[in-house]
Amino acid sequence: MVVAAIAVVPPVSWLFELNQTVKQSWVTSPDLEPPYGHAEESSLRALTRRTGIDLEPALAQLAADGFVVTGPTDSLKNIALRSNTTPMALFARIKRFQKAPETVPGAAYTAEAVEEQFEGTGVGRKTLAEIIDITGVDRETAARRLAGTDIEAGADETLRQIADRHNLAPIQVLQTILVKEFKPTRN
Repeated sequence: MVVAAIAVVPPVSWLFELNQTVKQSWVTSPDLEPPYGHAEESSLRALTRRTGIDLEPALAQLAADGFVVTGPTDSLKNIALRSNTTPMALFARIKRFQKAPETVPGAAYTAEAVEEQFEGTGVGRKTLAEIIDITGVDRETAARRLAGTDIEAGADETLRQIADRHNLAPIQVLQTILVKEFKPTRN
């Protein structure tokens, strides 16, 4: 199968093209993009912890909207199956309870703290300008830290775009912005 796919042999190559087309058509707007891979299978407790959503109001909202939720160990996938809806539709209902990351402008971050606080929260989809607003870091400080590590970035670029261009992970770009004297390791 691998040889057939590499050789671009129909119909195997068609399957790979179809898979890409389906993936691209699935997400029609950044707001509808899953917060992380297979998020629909995570327990609500794990999902809300990883995305910064306040669990109790989210559970209350789903119940108020008439969805049968067995508790914090239930998943969006299971709730959606019982309710004849989609996990993304359920996520859209609880996303409004997402708390802004707790930051103190000018606070000293460590690389580990940035990873713990922001990993899996979709920072790669945020623009540099949005990240600066969310974290409260001074724009000049962010620009100086990026330039100091030879990272070129535009305010309207996403961290994913910046990271890809510089062979980094989005979290490394964020660490560069927030952690004094952080030097990212390029892939």
